Amino acid sequence: MKKPIDLFNDKINFNCATFEDICKLNESMLGVVDKFMFLDPKRAQSELEKYKVNFEILRQSLGEVEGTFHNVSEFSKLTSYQNELTDINERVSHLVLNPDVIFGPKFGWETTVTSHTVNKNRVALISGQRGCLLTTRGYTTGVHKFTLNVITRTSTCMIGVAPSTVSRSSYNYSSNGFFMNFNDGTLYSGPPYSYSCRTFIGRGIQGGAVVILTLNCEKKTLHYNVDGTEYLGYENLPMTNKLFLAFDNDTTAGSEVELVKVTHGNN
Repeated sequence: MKKPIDLFNDKINFNCATFEDICKLNESMLGVVDKFMFLDPKRAQSELEKYKVNFEILRQSLGEVEGTFHNVSEFSKLTSYQNELTDINERVSHLVLNPDVIFGPKFGWETTVTSHTVNKNRVALISGQRGCLLTTRGYTTGVHKFTLNVITRTSTCMIGVAPSTVSRSSYNYSSNGFFMNFNDGTLYSGPPYSYSCRTFIGRGIQGGAVVILTLNCEKKTLHYNVDGTEYLGYENLPMTNKLFLAFDNDTTAGSEVELVKVTHGNN
């Protein structure tokens, strides 16, 4: 393996003698890659490429171990590890080619609300009536793209952007924030628009859909892309406060979305 510079004094052991060593190394490298994102991308580029090579070596090693244990009880556990590593490899690949990609577990949905259940910072399930879930980061400048997989949609819920002043225990779509209703594809918002059931995409959002929201703080716009079709949702957004990706609920539990990727810039 390529041993990167130990810039953060993490003292990672790259000598793997056991399967546990491989898993431990994988976890340790992931944390260091996350730290490199705080540096100048150009400065971090060469080190991130080393990590990418190392993740690929681990992927191959896991494949060899899986073949060895193909017919024993450990197989299911090894498959789980390899699936997790595949996800890591994919994110690292995007990271090296595009340093603006948000990487690692530090960014995702907040976990302090009672109306939603969050799994590994990425999957948000509505578990109670009324309440709004925000991401851990909000923005007043730049261009930010949020890619979501809709896993299930069994209730009236909204996706959009909102300030941190939203209520965590009541609905917000008609009082605070800028949303699209998954139930019928209409727009709802608080001031200055105060939309209520405003015709937008003309259909509801069901499980299996891919929804991409692009918040352009410079142009003060919010675009929605639903299964490949682009729509302009909001113009002249007020940018006096940070806007966060927001998942709002008003009726029953059950709807679930996955925050797949967040990128910055015009990517």
